[in-house]
Amino acid sequence: METKITPDNNDNDNDNDNNHTIDREMVKSGSELSKETFAGVHGEFGLESTKAPFIRIIQKVGQASVDFPSEMGSLLYGAGSIVPQRTVISFYGLQGKYQANWAFDTKRQERPPVFDTIAEAEAAGYNTRSFVKPGVDEMNVIPIALAFCILEVPNFGKTKSWAADLETSIPFGEGKAKMLLAPACWNLRSTQYRQVVPLLRTMASHADHDGKPMCAARYEITTKLSQIGGAGGNAVYLPILKRLPENNAASFFTLAKEIFG
Repeated sequence: METKITPDNNDNDNDNDNNHTIDREMVKSGSELSKETFAGVHGEFGLESTKAPFIRIIQKVGQASVDFPSEMGSLLYGAGSIVPQRTVISFYGLQGKYQANWAFDTKRQERPPVFDTIAEAEAAGYNTRSFVKPGVDEMNVIPIALAFCILEVPNFGKTKSWAADLETSIPFGEGKAKMLLAPACWNLRSTQYRQVVPLLRTMASHADHDGKPMCAARYEITTKLSQIGGAGGNAVYLPILKRLPENNAASFFTLAKEIFG
């Protein structure tokens, strides 16, 4: 039995349909309707319906460095939560795209175009030449990735964790293993892309070979200040991921799937 809900084109509110009409052709009685309840979450939802703040590394430039001058190299969760070094992170998924290779400019309101594939970028007139410095050729695209992550926040009893007051944090586990999980998205480009993406693709391949999900692996994340481009280059904080010997339980993957889809 299928109960369909379709939008009503009438914009006027009224007590009968409340802007929606319910097709009950397949509903034989009120008792049968109650078996097919509308309670809970149903249907298909994309990432846009998931609330997962972005994480980023606080560098020496940008607004985050102004807001948190004493936290250079720290991981920032959302707009104002500092993630401690050596936090454990797992990756549920990784989505590769291509972005116009524009120079970093905080005053520029327009955002660089993003394409799902090289074919799309080339069809729009962009090129994929390598080793092009940002801003030199704005019709050049570079590979980027969006990582879907979950941060572990141990529960130390009376000690209040950095994620205790976050509305996005989720309780997980029992007893001494009880913790909070903080879902997040992470934009990876440039040096961070080269540092993280090859590792994750390799580990995902190994997990697939073993019949395990990508998020079975757990990593300890820290950052390191590195000189990029030789003596005259920029000093940036890069993420360092260390694989941990213990894997996540199957229940972790189940929860991650509920979060990200």
